[in-house]
Order: sequence, then structure tokens, then C-alpha cells
Amino acid sequence: MDSDIQRHLRRLSARQNYLERRLQRIENSIVFRFLRWIGPKLAALGLPVPGVLAADDADTYQVWIRETVNHVEPGTGQPTISVILGAAQSGPVHLERALASLRAQTYKACELFVCSEGDFPLEKIHSDAVLFTNANVILEPDALRSFAAAFDDTTVAVYSDWDHIDPHGRRHSPRFTPEFSPELLRQTQYWGSCYLVAAAHVHEMPWAKAFCTQSVRRIPRMLWHSQEPAAIPAKNPVQRPPSTARASIIICTRNPERLARCLKALRPTLNSRHEIIVVAHEVSLPPIAGVQITPYRGAFHFGLMNAQGVQESTGDVLCFLNDDVFPSTSDWLERMLAQAVRPDVGIVGALLLYPDGSIQHAGVVVDRWHPAHVGRFQKDSSYWPWLRMTREVSAVTGACMVLRRSTWNELGGFDLQFPVNYNDIDLCLRAAQHRYRILIETQAILVHEEARTRVAVVRPEEAERFHQRWGAATDRPDPYFNPQLSTEDETIALPIPWTTVR
Repeated sequence: MDSDIQRHLRRLSARQNYLERRLQRIENSIVFRFLRWIGPKLAALGLPVPGVLAADDADTYQVWIRETVNHVEPGTGQPTISVILGAAQSGPVHLERALASLRAQTYKACELFVCSEGDFPLEKIHSDAVLFTNANVILEPDALRSFAAAFDDTTVAVYSDWDHIDPHGRRHSPRFTPEFSPELLRQTQYWGSCYLVAAAHVHEMPWAKAFCTQSVRRIPRMLWHSQEPAAIPAKNPVQRPPSTARASIIICTRNPERLARCLKALRPTLNSRHEIIVVAHEVSLPPIAGVQITPYRGAFHFGLMNAQGVQESTGDVLCFLNDDVFPSTSDWLERMLAQAVRPDVGIVGALLLYPDGSIQHAGVVVDRWHPAHVGRFQKDSSYWPWLRMTREVSAVTGACMVLRRSTWNELGGFDLQFPVNYNDIDLCLRAAQHRYRILIETQAILVHEEARTRVAVVRPEEAERFHQRWGAATDRPDPYFNPQLSTEDETIALPIPWTTVR
């Protein structure tokens, strides 16, 4: 029996390799190269991108609501809950709808306090947990049961996805959320105005903005609806103290003209304490003032080339930069350094835009089949309004990546088993294993003329090696994205066919 299974697995592996080779040829065909070239231009004109579904269509959301099956995730939590409903400056219609939704709750181990003005005296609370809400919130009938199921003795807080509802009962403007992202929460209240807090922690507020904990839990379901008009989430970027660290900018190149353009854009943005190391791949470069050049001979190998640049560098912090990436903001590096020197931060990426202003990189989602540049070709997303906000992510691109030299040494640099693809994603996932946070600093903005440095081909052997190593990570939803959303074609969209909410 075992030999039959092994033969079957070998046939499946061979078939997979064959299909991947076919896909490579298709990806690099003239037709698909043209589509990749024209995609950002169509998106900039508001026209549909080939192969991409409409992402933010209101009617699509209505269909998704009707066909998505809601259920309460299993759990053992049965806390007593005090519901504190803020009713200050609320209209009677909104208040009655909010109260009606509370009366309809299937979970009964709760008590209600209506606070019409001022702060509620929390010393009156003798329950296990407190649900903070207000008169603009309409709860789903099983909302309290879902919050309770996610609660245990280690819980600090629980929040959920949410959307808006108009006076006619039509739901709109969903707010899909990531798992707990302290960096995002420092900028915007992405939880909305309804969440559960352990009674033992209510006196510590604003506790959520002060520390990172695994005991803050998200329920990826629409558990409540805001009666307030939808608005673009408020964004309050955090200005971190400047760093005095010295950075080594390492650029691999084989094109003198492109390098010259890169250096011309780069130099005005650099403080004099930083250094530039250029790894010249199979090309002879004349001496360049203020630039250290180190030659590299042999086939393209991202890990080896950058490792050679690291050996020649002296900075406390390493910045890996493609030669087709050009700064758009003068403080891009200083903002990334301010994040990278934090001891709990492992790697920092930047917001990379195509020349037309659409997104090339705003963080990488690592789940299911293939790591995805979330929101590629989009300028924004109503489904994922956090796209241009600094936040935790699972991975960032090596086209512009900053990390401390000590972290590089601790992780052993890029894995040389990934000469072309996945080296940056692998490094980020290993950093996360070492309990470092990976951040996308969206105030650091650069333009990326992608795929000019090399042909964008995913090698089957590298893909297989990546999935063998990180299969457990790719088999589960990315914690910093949302399982109710899809990144097919790397466009943020509701999945089709519709799926049961997990």
C-alpha cells in the first residue's frame, strides 16, 4: 500500500512540475508580458485590468452577504459580559435599533448599562468581560455568543470585522480586519466602535496601543453594523524618533544607465553618514564618487550578490535596494531606519508604486498557493482601507528592505537555496520565527519599475523548495490579511465562488 501511495505522489509531483513549466512559458509569452505592461496603465484610467474582477463593487458585496454562510466558531468561553452602550448625542431611532439588537442576542449571560453622558464608572463592573459599544451599533443576533466563544482566561480583548448599514437596512462599506496589528492600531481605530475587553484590563486603556500581545483576538466575521455614514478611516501616522544608525545601501546592478538614474534620485535623500555599495554583476563600471563598487562574476544569484555587498559594508543597518527603485520622498530611509532600530522589529519594507501611482508593493500576503503582493495595480481598496497604512505584514519585498546587521547575522542572511525567487519571503518568515515583527512603512515611498532588472520567472525547483519549507504557513490564512478576502491576480476582492466564513 505504501509503495502505491509513493508512486501516486511521484506522479502528482511530476505532473505539478510539468504544469509549472507550462505556466512559466505562458507567463513569459508575448501576450502576458503585454498584459503586465498595460495593466497599470488601464488601472490608472479606471478601466478593468485583464483577468481581474471588479474589486469594490457594491452589488458584489450584496451578493456576498446573501451567499456567505455565517456561523459561530467553536469555543469554550462562557464569560459574564457587561455591555456598556454609549448613548450620548444619539438619536432615538439609532438607539432603539441598537437596543433591539441587544434584546435579540442569543447569549444571555450579560447585563446592560446605558451611559447617556460622561464616562461610565467602571468600578460597578463585576463581570468577566466588558463589551464597549454605542447607539450607532447594530449587533448580529449571535454577536455576543461569538465574542464569548473566543474568550478565555488569557484573553485581553476580542474584536471582529464590521460594516455599515443605511436606514433601509442595506449593508455597505465593509471593514475587513487583520489579526492584531499594534502598528496599525496606533494610526487608526481599525477595530471600529464595538469590541470586548477582559474586565481585568479595562483600567489599562489605551492598553492596545502600548504593547503587542497574542491574547488580542480577531473574529473574521461581520458581527456588527455601524449606522454612521461611511467615511475613509482616519489616518494618524506615527512620527518615530529619528535614528542615528549608519545605513549601508546595497544595490546590485548590471545596467550602468539604470544605476546612474537610481543614484541620481537616491543621493539627495541620503544623510552623509550613510554609505552606498554597488555590486556590479558581469559589468565594468568606472569609479563613482561616494560609491564603493565590488564586482560579481557568475550567474544571477540574489543571495550571493547581496551577501558580497554586506561583506563590503560597515553600517549598523543594511538596506537592500533594486537598481530600478527610485525614492519619491526625501525621508524614506530615515523613516525606515526609525522602525528598523526598534528591538522587536526584524525587517522593514517600503511602499513601492508603479510610475503611474498604482501600488506595486504594500506588503506580501503569504497563504494558499503563492505569496501575493496585496493590492498590486490598485491605488486603494474600500475592502482593505489599511493598504497605505503602516502595519504588520508577513513579508516584504527585497526590492527595498531594511534590517539591522545584527538581525542579518542572527538569521544567516538570504538562504542560498533561493537564488532568484522567494529569498526575501523566506528571510521574513524566518525572522517571524525568531519572534520579530515585519513592518511595511508606508510613509517611505519609492517608485519601482519592476521586472527590468531580470525576467520575472518563478523556477519550479524554488517553488517546490519554498512550499516544502513553509507549507504549514501557506496552508493557513495569512494573519495580517483577512480570510474573507481573496488576492487572486493580487487584486483585493471578495472570493468567487463564495466561501463559508472561517
